[in-house]
Amino acid sequence: MSSVSSSTVPEKADEVSEISTSWQKPASSAPAPTAKEEKKEDELVEMAIAKVRALVRDHIKRSSRQTRLQMIWVRTFLRLADFYNPFTPSTTEFYSPDRERPLKKRRLSTDQQSKPHEACPNSPPQIISLPKEEDIMIVETALRCFLYCSLFPVSYEFEEDTLIQLWMAEGFIEEICTNTTNERLEDTGSFHFHSLVSHGFIVPLGSDLNGTFKYKLSDHKRSYLQSAFSSGKYLVVEDNAAGFELSDKSGLLHLSLQGKFIDLMSFLAVKICKNLRTLLIIPRYGSSIKQVPRDLFLRLNRLRTLKLSQTRISELPSSIANVKSLRYIDVSETPITKLPESIDCLYNLQTLKLRGCTCFIALPKGMKNLTNLRHLELDIVGQLTSMSPGMGNLFNLQTLSAFLVDRRDGYHIGELKNLNNLRGDFCISRLERVPNSEEAMEAALMNKKYLNKLELRWSDLRVEEAEEEQGILECLRTHSSLKELHILFYGGSKLPSWIGHPSFADLVAITLYKFKNCQFLPSLGELPSLRFLYIAEMNEVREVNYRFCRNRGDQRHHAFPKLETLKFDVMLKLEEWRGVHNGDFPSLLKLTMDYCPKLSALPSLPCLNSLKHLEIKHCPMLLSLPNEGLPSSLEYLLVKDCPELKEQCSKGKGQDWCKIAHVPRIWVDNQEISASQ
Repeated sequence: MSSVSSSTVPEKADEVSEISTSWQKPASSAPAPTAKEEKKEDELVEMAIAKVRALVRDHIKRSSRQTRLQMIWVRTFLRLADFYNPFTPSTTEFYSPDRERPLKKRRLSTDQQSKPHEACPNSPPQIISLPKEEDIMIVETALRCFLYCSLFPVSYEFEEDTLIQLWMAEGFIEEICTNTTNERLEDTGSFHFHSLVSHGFIVPLGSDLNGTFKYKLSDHKRSYLQSAFSSGKYLVVEDNAAGFELSDKSGLLHLSLQGKFIDLMSFLAVKICKNLRTLLIIPRYGSSIKQVPRDLFLRLNRLRTLKLSQTRISELPSSIANVKSLRYIDVSETPITKLPESIDCLYNLQTLKLRGCTCFIALPKGMKNLTNLRHLELDIVGQLTSMSPGMGNLFNLQTLSAFLVDRRDGYHIGELKNLNNLRGDFCISRLERVPNSEEAMEAALMNKKYLNKLELRWSDLRVEEAEEEQGILECLRTHSSLKELHILFYGGSKLPSWIGHPSFADLVAITLYKFKNCQFLPSLGELPSLRFLYIAEMNEVREVNYRFCRNRGDQRHHAFPKLETLKFDVMLKLEEWRGVHNGDFPSLLKLTMDYCPKLSALPSLPCLNSLKHLEIKHCPMLLSLPNEGLPSSLEYLLVKDCPELKEQCSKGKGQDWCKIAHVPRIWVDNQEISASQ
């Protein structure tokens, strides 16, 4: 049996005010007003509200970023969502109305007027201060954003970015620009999102298996989504969409089809909704949808949001080009192989989601025309063989996982020059196709100040040009605000000095992987915030010396002041590590030496006063631990596949036993030993 549930939401801020504007004078013994007097009073109230709202909008436009973001989230949000309390201009206080009367015409009875606190016995305190002008706009926006969530099923999990992108597509949040700041839509949306979280409307759930943080609506607050709105703008159809019947669908703006049995018959009903702005297909237990009717988008030419993720569609019809208003398309986790070339007509498109589309092989050639595109979510390195040409035109792009360099026109690394709004994680792959350092400079990575993580990747199997690659990497210097840097398959003989420059004050993690020609490690000890360092398969490095810790042997400052985890992995020619002085690595917690077959000497370890976890694996040439022993802070020691060291650490009889006897947990070749056993 089909189940249709609806909740109608004020579509604009004016509709919110319309519902919430019944002014009532303080309690008195005067007789109840006549119908004519009530009508005249309502007209005066509407005029006053319109004037106040105009003043608020003007103030918001002129206010500073600091003022806007510090606006107090008024405690009347629940009442605005459920009661829409009338207030008296003379006392500037809110009163709770009789909840059993019609919402728009609620008024306090004479008894309630004399005792406002008893108007609704089970509700929170009934009198609170009137919100400031700024708060009105904030609350109205947050209310619209929250009520939009009525389209989600119970216990539906979502990401912060996804919900904000949906709000953006519907125009619920606006970009705020002043002389001092340019507030992004995403920033404004994040402010409202975390306001809803802090007030318990949205509940954080934690990270899933992919490390993505999830949220859901509060079960206790869902009742506010079923409030007494009756405009017919929002509708949820559950299970069998054949039950989707309305006498008049022209007023329906937002539709959510939920359940497993959604088929072509469902779309026949959708076609009648000519003013539809949102179409969400949310399959709960899989989906039977394999295709979208080719004439669907000829009818829905006002659609802004289209969600078809987790369905079984393999293509979108080319008629989607008819929907010029589309701002959000989600076909994630579908077997879709490509997008129609006609998609380049969707010049209002802001978000395109293709995550988990394992059959997807190529972007449309006309992607460069989508100049309003802000978020392109796709595993580019794992799925594509080439970019779409002219991606440099997408100067509003903020989410892009990677860029694949090619020598053809329209695919050069210089396409990145104007993509200065890129944020989060970003990878530049196939750097061997950058012909020279001059072209590398055109990428202008110094201007990408919003990137958190950058991966610079050459292809593994190729003929290295050491000198050329060294010059290219020198010209790929990033903005100093970068937090993570990963360099893979680099073929140069040395690394540029900028990598360890102390101006990178926010850099917390570095990975250097498989450098075939590099003989020396860069000086990284002066990075003030570095916490994680992973060095692997640098097989030409023979020693780690003082230059690793400090440039030019300067000992006035302790090296690696914040480093917590250091791992050397597969260093085939590494023979010795020296140059560690007292006071270096003051924060190091975990040290791992793995598969260094020629390593014969470790540095002085007792000076590592914070070290708690030490692993030494596959180092057969390491004959003993340092003469000074191990630090007293050590709590865990693992020795594996180091035959000589194993003999020296034998309990009671090994020459190095006295150096490790104080360690609480000792594992040697998968066997735990300790002094107390």
